[in-house]
Amino acid sequence: MQNGACYEYCTDGKISKRYSDCGLDNVSCIDGYQLNSQNKCEKIICSAKISTADTFSAFQQQCLNCSIAFNQKDCSNPCLPGTELQYYNSQLRSCMVYCGNGIIAYDKNTCSSSNICINGAQWSDQEKQCKNQQIKCSSSSPDNYLQQCSNCSLVTNINYCQNSCQSQQYYDYKQQKCMIYCLKGVIAQDQVSCQSSNLCIDGFKSSGQGKCDPISSQDGQVNSNDNQSNSKYEQNLLIINIMISLFAFLIIIILAACFIALRKFKAFLKNSDKNNQKIYEIINNLESTQKIHIDNIKNQQLEIDSLKIIRNTNNQLHNNQIEIDFNQNSQEDLALQDQNDSQKTIKQLQSNFILQQQNSKQNYQENPLIQVQVSQQKDTDQL
Repeated sequence: MQNGACYEYCTDGKISKRYSDCGLDNVSCIDGYQLNSQNKCEKIICSAKISTADTFSAFQQQCLNCSIAFNQKDCSNPCLPGTELQYYNSQLRSCMVYCGNGIIAYDKNTCSSSNICINGAQWSDQEKQCKNQQIKCSSSSPDNYLQQCSNCSLVTNINYCQNSCQSQQYYDYKQQKCMIYCLKGVIAQDQVSCQSSNLCIDGFKSSGQGKCDPISSQDGQVNSNDNQSNSKYEQNLLIINIMISLFAFLIIIILAACFIALRKFKAFLKNSDKNNQKIYEIINNLESTQKIHIDNIKNQQLEIDSLKIIRNTNNQLHNNQIEIDFNQNSQEDLALQDQNDSQKTIKQLQSNFILQQQNSKQNYQENPLIQVQVSQQKDTDQL
């Protein structure tokens, strides 16, 4: 309903323009449902609702997409649910913020200054509010030069219907004021000035007091299609002017960006020269430092060689000392061995002498002849 088109129903509330696309990501949901983070259709819960205390709540209805509209047919709109209550303006064919009490605006920030009312209501300059006057407009505009709005005001283009004009008043969008329509393209400040006025509606030019002629006419008549064509031309002209302004603004931005980029490039080059000089200085310092390190390494190598020589000398001296100590210990061992051998010999001789004495004594005791000889020898020695 929102897009006014036919869709293929997939499953679980999902719809797609083609049934073959049902498994893809470009699916949507039926009215009253929306896709959640799990890509599933869930029922829309309207966080913003029209208050029952609102003076126009009885004349509005909330659609499935949470927007409010004057008629059920206006619920087929592209408005999206959100924190702000959306009102679909069927005349402008756009979604607007509902400020309350019949007032609508293009955004919430302009609610306090807006004088735009919903369909069926009219702005009152005296009371500064929208009034539900139940205006019964004429079946058609006074002539075929104008179009009639829901508040019964007259315009050359339906886009100008958002105004505070009274019934049968003409809204001059150029001057942004309400005028009296005097018929046949003539407008005036009041009814009395109609015969002397030289003011005309869009698409007409004055041909004298109280007379206006079409700018492009055949037989002095301009139909509503011509008015719409003029309105489209004005809209296109306005769009062209806006595009030209945007293009000029874009050129200014590009030129400013180029100027800034050029300045930054010059500064970059200047900084590059300084950086190169610093790099050269750093390289020279590194080379000097490297040379110092190389010299230190060479000196350390010389010291290492000297230490190696000293170490070898000490090792040689240590080995010589070990050899001397070994030889000395060997000599001491030999002397000690000779001494031991001598002591053994002496002990052996003593043992032999003692044994000999023992044998002699034994022989003396056992052999009487020897005793006699010994006795004789003692006597002889005494004499």
